[in-house]
Amino acid sequence: LIRSPPVDLLKPLRVSMKSPALAIDNRVDASDVDDAVAIEVLADGREWLHVHVADVSQWVTHNSLLDRFARDRSSSIYLPELVAPMLPVCLATKALSLFEGIPRDAMTFSALIDADGAVSDYRIFASTLENPRQITYQKVDDFLDAKDAGGYENAKKVNVGGQGSALVRLWELAKRRTAYRFGRNAFDITLPRSNVRLLPSIAADGSKGTPELLIRKSEDASSRSRLLVMECMLVAGEIAARYAAERKLPFIFRCQVPAAKVPPMKIDDPEAESVVRNYQQVLLARAAVSMPVPSAHSGLGLPQYAQVTSPIRRYSDLVLHRVLKDAVSGLPATYSAHHIRNMMPQISQRAA
Repeated sequence: LIRSPPVDLLKPLRVSMKSPALAIDNRVDASDVDDAVAIEVLADGREWLHVHVADVSQWVTHNSLLDRFARDRSSSIYLPELVAPMLPVCLATKALSLFEGIPRDAMTFSALIDADGAVSDYRIFASTLENPRQITYQKVDDFLDAKDAGGYENAKKVNVGGQGSALVRLWELAKRRTAYRFGRNAFDITLPRSNVRLLPSIAADGSKGTPELLIRKSEDASSRSRLLVMECMLVAGEIAARYAAERKLPFIFRCQVPAAKVPPMKIDDPEAESVVRNYQQVLLARAAVSMPVPSAHSGLGLPQYAQVTSPIRRYSDLVLHRVLKDAVSGLPATYSAHHIRNMMPQISQRAA
C-alpha cells in the first residue's frame, strides 16, 4: 500500500497550504500525529483558524481489508506497557502522520473567528500541507511564559521555529473561544491525570524479573498549550457538525444534555477547591452520547459537535471524514443514514 497508494480522487480539488502548520504534541518525535493548526490574519484584522487533520480515508478505502481491520478495533488502545494501534504501525506512524517538513494530504476545517469568539464563517476542504512543523506542548508553554515575563525579546530565547507570532495569536484566539463557550454554560472538568508505565526488570541471573509499576502525575492538562490545542479541535468539531446539520448528511453527532451546576463551596485551598468542584461536576453530568441527529453539547457549550480530529486513532472520525469528503467533492455518498445508524452501536461497543 505504501509503495502503491490508492488514487487520490480529490487531487484536483486539493488546496495547497504553504504556510507553516503547527503539530503540537507531547514530544517532537511523537509517533502518530493526527492534526496541525495555523492562523491566517486578514487585512481587516479578522482571523481564520485552520485545523488540518490527516486524510486517513485517502489511504484506508471503504470496506477494504484494512478498513475492516480498523472497524473491528474501532480505536487505538493505550496501555501502560504497549499501544495497540487501530491501524498498522507502518501507516499510523509513517505515511499518515503530519511530520515535520513532509508534505501530507489533509482535510482542513477553517473557521473565521469573531472578536467574541463566535464562528462567523467556515469552510471544509481537501488540502495538501506543504510545510507541517512539529513542536512540543512544553516548548509552547515556555514561549508564552517567557513572553509574559519579558515580552517578545525575552521570548526569543525559546526556539519555536519563527512561529512566535502565530502562537500568541492562537493563544489569544483560544481564550476568546473559551470565554465564548463558558458564556453558553459550558463547564470545566479538567481533572488531575496520571501516567502509568510498566518498566521491564532484569533479575540478577539475567532472566526477566517482575515489571516495575511507575505512576507519575501527567503534564498539566490545563496548561496554555493544551488548552490552545483543545479549543482548536473543538472549533473543528463544531463546524463539522454544523456543516453536516445544515446539509442533513448522515452523521455521528456528540450530544450532552444540560447538567446541574455544582453548588457553592468553601475550601481554603483554591487548587483543591477547583479539583473537588470539577469532580462533583463530572458526577452531576450525564455522559455525552453519539446521536444520528444534531443536538447541543451542553458540557462544551456548543450548539452541535462531532469528533473529527483523530482519524488515525478513532474509527468514527474516519467514517465522518468519508461523509465530509463525499459532500465537499460531490462524489456519491459512501454511507446512507440507515448505514450510519446501524454502525453507531457497533463502533461504540467495540471501542468500549
